[in-house]
Parts: sequence; structure tokens; C-alpha cells
Amino acid sequence: RAPAAERWGSARMETRRRRRGMVVPSLLAVALLASAATARATGDLAAFGDAGHDRHVHRRARALAQTCPSGSAYDATLAACAVTCDGGYVRDDTANTTIDASTVFGRCEPCAPGSARESGTANACVACPVGTSNSRSGQIACVPCSYQGGTKYADVTGAVTCQECPAGTAQRAGDETDAQGATLLSGLSLDQCVCQSGMYDPVANRTGAPCELCPKGADCAGDTHRPTSKALYYGCPAPYDDFFLRCHRMINNQSPCLGENKCMEGFEKQSCSRCAKGFYRFQRNCVKCPSDGAGSLVAAYMFLLVAFYIVKKLSTIVLPSMYIILTYIQCLSIVGNRQGWGTEKTKTFLKSTEIVNFPLDLFIPSCASEMPFVHKAAFFTVTPIFYVLVDVLVVENFVKFAWPKIADGLAFLLVSLIRVKYAFGAEQGQAMSAEDEAAGARGRLRHELRSSRFLDGFAQAWYLASPVEAEEALDKKFGAGNALAKRTMLWAGKRASKSMKRRSSKNDDTGNPGDTPVTSDPENAPLTFAQKCTKHFFEDMRLMYVATTSALLKTLRCTPVGDRDLSKFWLSDAWFTRSVLSADPAQTCWEGEHAKLVPYFVLMLVLYGAGYPVATLLVLNNCKNPEKRKGWHPKVYGRLYRRFEPQYYWWEVVYLVRRLCLVSFRTLMNDRRAEVYVARTMQGWQALCFVVTLCAALLAQFYAHPFKLEHMDLLDATLLCCLFLVVWLSMAFEVALKDTKEVLVLEALVFVVVAVSVLVSAYALVLDTYHSYAKSGKKPPRWIVWVVFTCTPPPVLVGLGLASQSTAAQIEALAGEIDQEKKKLSSRGEELGDGAPDADAEANGTSAAAGEATGEGGGDSVVRRRLAQRSTRRVLEMERKLDRLKRRAEDVDSDDDATPRNSA
Repeated sequence: RAPAAERWGSARMETRRRRRGMVVPSLLAVALLASAATARATGDLAAFGDAGHDRHVHRRARALAQTCPSGSAYDATLAACAVTCDGGYVRDDTANTTIDASTVFGRCEPCAPGSARESGTANACVACPVGTSNSRSGQIACVPCSYQGGTKYADVTGAVTCQECPAGTAQRAGDETDAQGATLLSGLSLDQCVCQSGMYDPVANRTGAPCELCPKGADCAGDTHRPTSKALYYGCPAPYDDFFLRCHRMINNQSPCLGENKCMEGFEKQSCSRCAKGFYRFQRNCVKCPSDGAGSLVAAYMFLLVAFYIVKKLSTIVLPSMYIILTYIQCLSIVGNRQGWGTEKTKTFLKSTEIVNFPLDLFIPSCASEMPFVHKAAFFTVTPIFYVLVDVLVVENFVKFAWPKIADGLAFLLVSLIRVKYAFGAEQGQAMSAEDEAAGARGRLRHELRSSRFLDGFAQAWYLASPVEAEEALDKKFGAGNALAKRTMLWAGKRASKSMKRRSSKNDDTGNPGDTPVTSDPENAPLTFAQKCTKHFFEDMRLMYVATTSALLKTLRCTPVGDRDLSKFWLSDAWFTRSVLSADPAQTCWEGEHAKLVPYFVLMLVLYGAGYPVATLLVLNNCKNPEKRKGWHPKVYGRLYRRFEPQYYWWEVVYLVRRLCLVSFRTLMNDRRAEVYVARTMQGWQALCFVVTLCAALLAQFYAHPFKLEHMDLLDATLLCCLFLVVWLSMAFEVALKDTKEVLVLEALVFVVVAVSVLVSAYALVLDTYHSYAKSGKKPPRWIVWVVFTCTPPPVLVGLGLASQSTAAQIEALAGEIDQEKKKLSSRGEELGDGAPDADAEANGTSAAAGEATGEGGGDSVVRRRLAQRSTRRVLEMERKLDRLKRRAEDVDSDDDATPRNSA
């Protein structure tokens, strides 16, 4: 028992000792809590802090914190367990939170939108700074506006959401700095909203203002940059520097506008529409002036003027189909150069045809700075009058007086060269040498030429023009040399002979070679000065009508500036107030020189554009009376109606109206606004107008057949069809995909159509040449006859009215063959009748060799008889064929007499 009692007593004493040891800490803890409560109530935090510095107290407080539930921690400030809040939340000390059945001090509340709190920071929500926003509660950070799409900004603190930049704008990124040079973030203010790429500010270089889409024909870099022009376009000057015009294309389908309002070398001014100094305009290009000055330039233009006169004479006198071909080329240059279609090859070819329109640049060469278009047009209006005066005063007098003398002098010179060739070594009265006698006719000719020395017998030498013809005839008999030289010599001999005969006849009749007999016959009376002017005016205007009318229409066609309304092509308000000349954008419409010259241009347009067709109609209406077509009248106006049937004497007016419609649609529907060009609205209307015009012309041609010569009707109808196809192909180009086989196929079709028109035109010119030979009674060259009657199918010959001529030519050739066969047959008959006994004698002779050579029993005569029989059969067959051809010719003639032209 003693040990057990001892053990129990020891345990009891230990328990008491522990209890006594716990009293002191418990009292200290109670005192600490009491002092903390008192300090908090009274605000005496210093006393609470001083008490907390005791190491023993702190050791006991850590031990207490370890007993706080999860989600809370001991707060030394509160000296109690308090709830712990994550980022985005703050503790509300006015309420408690229950965690695991334990109540702790405080409650977590989320930060409001527009503020945030990071984890581990002070127990307070911080408002979002400028440039950031927070639309949710309980967030640990605010989101920068630049991260929300680049088009938002926040210029105040505590922003719940970022504001959107104006339409078409975005925040400028990282290119702004503050006063200290530090880079500023984007999204801080409205001023940082600038235009996006592809947008621009239409008012000024503002920030924070709405932006619009980049205008047509321009590139927009965004920000505060102004739009810059693309290639093919040019910007207008301020205040319309955001408005762009389409530049013209050169002959190679390229544009002088390189973009950013820059021009190629040689071009200058608005839209690169004028040539710089040192360059001259040729068609659509600015060509550098030659180094030797304007001399070669003037010579080149004089050559073009001579070419104009040659074309004029060919189309009015020699080759009547040439006028139809020129009209076709003029119309092709109009419809083929319609905007917005074609490849580089097709455009290059079609633009080269504009030279046939005789444009302004061909007649106004200059190496100085190019004059405004209105001055060119004013000058061009007097060009027809200038050409009329040149025709009457210079060309006619040259052809009438100077050219005969020049031709005679050239002929005399050529004839004298022949004489000089034989003149050396011969003397007057010298006897004919043995060599000349042996040479026969050629020797006698040579002796005659030697006897009449060039210097001694100059006067009588001109009467010996026949030696030239004699030498040409001898060359034909004994062998000719150079054909061109012989023809030239033959022309010289005939010309010299006619000239000397004309001079001697004048001396014999009048006694004065300079006097010209005056005739009283009104049919042969010379034209007066006024009649000559009238004649040449109508002839020149037929070729220059398109160029003159186009130039006058261009002076009134203006492009509105600043107006993007595509529903109004040319009658908008801006057309009368702020516009530029479409043909010369450097010229402002209705101001300055343009305003002064507009009344004059309107008057000239009435006189030329409408007055010339009306005057032509009045003249032709007067010509329908056969009594009027006498005297001087056919000489002045005959070329206006001679090509047409009598009932279609007025068809020349149809030609003029056709070209007037095409050139009007081409000129007036030419708006240089980039919006109009890109939308292709006007191009569609222009193509439709072309199609309607050409359809009407085709229907009229097929109905009337107005020309006297059938091949001219065929030519006009074919060329109209080619124009119609070119317009349709141009419309197909607009819907074809670029850089595909479709474009290549269409390009090939365009050239096929042009090739067909060239072949038909060449054939028509050959027929013109044939008819001119037939009219003059001369025999045409063999190649022309071969082309007309051999290469042409018979149905075409019948359609062209040449079947009778073809049959006549065949009859003539067949009759010649029959005559030759009959001559051969008669010669063989004579041989059989006269030479048969001799042959029989030879056959029955004693010579065995002769018998073997001739066969047995007169075999040679049998062969000859057989040949004669064959020739007889051939003659009979050719005679039957000749009868068939004669009957066919009679049928064709009877059909032509019974069915007059255009009776249907």
C-alpha cells in the first residue's frame, strides 16, 4: 500500500503544480484581452502596441492563431481570428463570418465594377486608372482598353467599360510620348482615335472624328495621312484633295499618271493632261522634241498633210470604196476605244486608228509648253476653212499650172538621158556604120539618135519622142530589161510627145502658145472661186467631220469635282459650279478662258455638228431633180450623190448622222470621276447606245442597198457587222475574268474580226480598180482579172453583178482557143491533101530505111488523120461549150433587164 499511496500523492501534487502554473498565464491572457478591448474602445493603440511587444505575449498569440479555422487568420490588429479575402475582395469589419461552426471576425465583399484589388495588398479596392476598365465585380486587376479590340478608350478613372472610338477609327498604338519622353499607352483618350488603314478624315487631319472609306482611285494609309492617288488616277487640288480623276491612257494602253500625283517624263499639270516644255503631242503621247529643233517636226507634219490630201483624192476620185473604209476606221476608233475593256495589244491597235480621225494634235505641232485645249479647239474650228483656201489657192493652181510643167520637164529630162547615152562619138550627117546596119531596126534607131545631137539639135529632138516608144517596142521583141525603167521611159516619151504636139497645135491655131481658148459651153465652163470653195468644203468636211464635231463637244463636256452621285452623269449641280474639262482637267469649266469661249463653241457646234448635215441634205434634195444635175452642179456636188442609186441620193446624210451619234455617245459619256469609272455604269450605257446605233445602220443598209456598185453594198454591210461584233466583244471583256483563257480568246476574236474587215476592204479596192479600168476602156492587169474572176466564187460574182463580165471573158478566151484549133486543123488538112502522094511515094520507094521510118502502107498519113479527127472533136466540144456560155450570158442580161436593182 505504501508505494501505491506514494504514487498517488505524487500525481496529485503534480496536478496541483500544473494548475498553479496555468493560473498566471490565464490571468495574463485575460488582462491582455481586457487591455486590448479597452485600447480599441478608447483608441489607445499605443498602449496596445506596447503591450504586444512582450515576447511572452507574442509567443502566446501565435499559439492562439494556430487555432483559427480554415479561411481565416489571426489579425493582430483585431487580436482575433478574421476572415481572409482573396484578390478582388475586401473585408467588411461590420459583420462576422461563420466558418466550420466557428465565428470569425469580418466578411469578404467583392470590389465594385470600375475597381480592383490585387491579392496581398491593402484591404481596399482601387479605382481603374485612365485607359483601363472593369465591367465585373471582384476583379484583381483592370483590363487595358487596348486589349479590348484596339478601337476603345477610357479617359476617366474608375471606368466600368471603355468607350468606342468613332466610326472608321482605331487607337493609335505606341507612337505618342508624354512631356518627359515616356511612351504613352493607347486607349487613354479620344484624341488617340485616328483613322484606320483604308479610311480617311474627309474634313481635315483631325483625331477623334469619324472617318470614311478611302475614295475610289486612292490609297489611304490611315492615321492623319491624306489619301494619295493610285496609278491611273490623279488627285484634285484643295479643297477637293480627296477627290480623284481618271487619267487618259496613251497609245500603248499605259497611263502617264504614276500615282501619288506624279507624272511620267514629258507630262505635267492636273491629271498629267499636258505636255511639258521640250515635248510635243502626237496622238496621246508626249514625245521629246528632236535635237535639231522644230524643223524635222514641221517636215513630219507637212508629210501628214500631204498624206491627208492623197487620201482625200483617192477616196473621192480614184477609189470610191476608200471613203467607206475610212468611215469604218473612224467608227472603229470611236467604238473600239470605249472605256474599261481590252488588253494591251487590242488597245494599242485600236488607239492607233485614231490617226484617221485627223485629231487636233496632228495639225498643231509645238515644242513649247502645250496650249490649253480650249485654244486648240478654237484654232481647229477654222482648220476646214484653212484647208479650203489651201485647196483653191495652192493645190488646184499647182495641179493646173505647176505640175504639167514639172511633169513635162521630167519627161524631157528622161528622154534627153536616152539621147545622151547615144550622142557621144556621133556627128551630124555621119553615114550608118556596118554595125548599125547589121543590127537592123535597133541600129537604125541608134544611128538616128546619134545624128540628132542633144546640144546641137535640141529643138527638133523633142519631136523624136517616138524613139522611146520604138526602143520599148524593140525591147519587147529582142528582150526587155528592167520593166519599171521601161515603163518610166515609155511614160516620158508619151508625155514629151504630147507636150510638143500640144505646143505646136497652139502655135498653129492661135499663134500664141500662152493663150488658152475660152469656151462658151456651160458644161465645160470653169468654176468660180465661190463654187470651188463650196466644192472643197463639202469634200474636206466629209473626212474632218468626226474630228471637228468631237473637238467642239469636248469643249462642253465637264467632269464634276466633289460630287459622287452616280445617278447624274453630267447635269448635276457641280457640273455648272465646280467642274473641270474632261479633255483637259487642268482647265476649270465656266471660268476664265473657258467661260469666254463657250458661246463661240456653241455657235460652231451648231454650224458644224448640225449645220453641215442639214446643208448636205438641202443640197442633195435640190439634186434629185435631173435638170439640176447639169452645168457646174455635178462638178461641185456630184461626189455627194454619184455613188448612190437615184432614189437614195440623200444617203450621204445617213453616213453623217451615223458618225454624229457615235462620236456624241463617245464624247458626252466620258466622265473622269473615279467613282463612275469603277462602277462601270456609264460604260454600260455607252455600249448600249453603240449597239442601238449600229443595229439601226445595219437594218437600213440591208433594206436599201443604196450604192450603185454591188461590191460597195457588200463592203458597207460587212464593215458594219464588224463594228457590231467589236462592240459585243468589248462588252464580253467587261465580264471576263482577268488573266484567264477567256481574255485570250476574246483578244484573238477581236483580231479575227479586224482581219476579216481588212480582207474585204482589200477585195473592194481591187474591184474599184477593175471598174476604173473598165470605165476608161483600158484592159486591166492580169492579176486583177485573176483575183476578180478566178478567186471569186461564182455565187459571189452573181451577187456582185460580175457574172456577165465573167461569162464574156470566158467566151472571148474560148473563141480564141477555137480559132487556134481550127487553124491547126486546116494546116493538117493541107498536109494530108497535098503531102499524101509524096508520103505514099516515099512509102513505096526503093529505100528500105524510108519504109521502116514511115511504117507499112502509109502509116504516117493515118496518124495525121487521127490527130485531125481529135482536133475536130475538140473543136466541136468547145463550140458546144461556147453556145452554153452565150445562152448563160443572154439569161443574165435578160434577168438584169427584167429585174431592176432595188425593185424588192
